[in-house]
Amino acid sequence: RTLLNEHWLPFCQAYALPDWIPNGCPNRGGVMASFAIDMWKQSGLAFGTIQGYIWALCEAHLANGYSSPLDNVQDWSVWMQALEVQAYAPGEPHKMIPFDLFVRALGLV
Repeated sequence: RTLLNEHWLPFCQAYALPDWIPNGCPNRGGVMASFAIDMWKQSGLAFGTIQGYIWALCEAHLANGYSSPLDNVQDWSVWMQALEVQAYAPGEPHKMIPFDLFVRALGLV
């Protein structure tokens, strides 16, 4: 519900797109790529969330009698890898534990 109501349908309305990408639409790869970029730029979503939402959108298309919008889209995985690089955000750094505690913990194993 979050994907459709908060991301997909507003995206479709903003760009005058149908709610579901028609089977065989020649622009389906571009629509999906634009949607992924829109989620990253407008919502600041993490790459993993974007990737999950893309998968869920494909499943929603299938559940509603449409083909996956990514069927036969060449180099989609390469494009998503590029988006992953662009969307990279460093996480919170881990705190280092004292080395002697680490050695004692290993000794218990």
